[in-house]
Amino acid sequence: MSVDIAILAGCGLLALAALLIGVRVPAAIAREPGEVHFLRLVFAVALLVRVGLTIVTYTKFPAGYFAPDEVATVQAAVDYLNNTPSSPSAHGQGWLYFNILIFEVFGTQPLLPRLWNCMVGAATPLLGYAIAREFGAAARGARWTAVLIAFFPSLVLWSTLNLHDVDAHFAILLAFLITMRLQGDLRWWRIVAVGLTLCAMYLLRIFSDSALLVAVVSGLVVSRLRVPRSIALRMAGAAVGAIIASIAGALVFPPVGQLIYGRSGLSRLADIRRSLASGARSAVDVNPGLHTLGGVLAFLPLALVDFFLRPFPWERGSNLNLLTRPEVVLYYLLLPLVILGIVVTVRKAAMRAVPSLVFLAITGVGYALVISNLGTSYRERDELTIVMFTFVGVAVDAIATRLERRRSGASSRPASRPTGGRRGGRAHDT
Repeated sequence: MSVDIAILAGCGLLALAALLIGVRVPAAIAREPGEVHFLRLVFAVALLVRVGLTIVTYTKFPAGYFAPDEVATVQAAVDYLNNTPSSPSAHGQGWLYFNILIFEVFGTQPLLPRLWNCMVGAATPLLGYAIAREFGAAARGARWTAVLIAFFPSLVLWSTLNLHDVDAHFAILLAFLITMRLQGDLRWWRIVAVGLTLCAMYLLRIFSDSALLVAVVSGLVVSRLRVPRSIALRMAGAAVGAIIASIAGALVFPPVGQLIYGRSGLSRLADIRRSLASGARSAVDVNPGLHTLGGVLAFLPLALVDFFLRPFPWERGSNLNLLTRPEVVLYYLLLPLVILGIVVTVRKAAMRAVPSLVFLAITGVGYALVISNLGTSYRERDELTIVMFTFVGVAVDAIATRLERRRSGASSRPASRPTGGRRGGRAHDT
């Protein structure tokens, strides 16, 4: 198969797949007929934006300009096909195998994996919309979630490159959506679907796959227990209290705490953080003392700030860092909505929020402790950003509902009677 025919065949298959997704998925997700058109429009515009950006970056910028991992992935796939080395580990190497498959069928065409990611990135907002609706948001709020995931700058960028990020984003939201459906109806095909999604995540990411597994299992266990929300909140509070008490006990008796910390293998966090910082120009706090439990507890607040908030808009860096400043400001403005959305969701649909909240907690703490490179933090944070955006739709809907109630309450109040002069006196003519 010649190069031109190969890439045309690949593009044709992707176009057919995108057409099927654009026609079938919105109709399956939308709860109201009027929302089908909106979801199809979001998918189509998001796909066109990504395809256009992909073509521009592919032709105008050298390979690896936005992410050096692209070059390494393509080269590893070519080497595998040319030399047929021993098979690499499957854990976390699924994207490499995907490139190998594409290159085997269509020839070495690095543009095709990018176009695949364009399609996956355009479909991801549809899942975010569906999850926001599961959390209790009306269509108007869920639209905000879909638009944010579709057009947030970094989410658009990662879905136009030969990287596994957007595929992991899609797997995360799909696992949460299926889990919430399983909480209501434990059908066998949904169990198979969530199992396949977890397997895909196992192939894509090494750490967040474990966090996603724990999140899914937690959501299913909570749903099977059928615990009332009030009792569930008390149990959650008791669990947090037990964790705090355990930490306090470890600090009061340092030898015991350090023994447990070392035996559990957590002391390796220091080595992982140092290795990930090797060669990184934007590394911060490379050795914060993670080899001890006390060091972890002392560093954790700063680690969370570094991961969730940096790079700050005023920090100097490369030209790419300058491009992130407007997005970071927008991200800061959205954080209050995320917090409000979480509070509202816990009140309205606590059981459905469990998988997302567990995932945010585990991945947030895990990444914050081991990632010191601010560039890597900015990229990996998007795994949590897409989950956080599902709560933004809930917050927007709650705010809109509150404003409507205030307006309706003000309009229903009786008009006050006009008063004229002193009590009992005659009103003055005007």
